[in-house]
Amino acid sequence: MTLAQFAMTFWHDLAAPILAGIITA
Repeated sequence: MTLAQFAMTFWHDLAAPILAGIITA
């Protein structure tokens, strides 16, 4: 896994719940 893929996966795992929380709030 490249650094870019790791960063994208990390960001996706981090941002998805936050964005979902904002949308549903």
